[in-house]
Amino acid sequence: MKTLQEVAEVLESQRRELRITYDDLASAAGLTPLATRRALKAQTAPRVTTLMALADKLGLEVVIVPKPVAAGLALPPSDAHRPLSRVEQLTLSQTVQRKG
Repeated sequence: MKTLQEVAEVLESQRRELRITYDDLASAAGLTPLATRRALKAQTAPRVTTLMALADKLGLEVVIVPKPVAAGLALPPSDAHRPLSRVEQLTLSQTVQRKG
């Protein structure tokens, strides 16, 4: 993911899939509901610590990888705007761990 919008879409998709309200997610992450909603709607650029807290509470992990590795993990262009399913996220995570 290269844009704030893409990050926000993945977080928002996971929140919806888990059926977690903004208020519940905010409470679990130690954030305000407004800050949580803005981060998941890409209305503001969240701090890295905020992003990590939200991802953690959604069962996701923020990972930084070298660009060549990231290029190998990129989705085909036709799927570029589709949020990853939970299975795809786990598969990518396992691939990165094996390469790392």
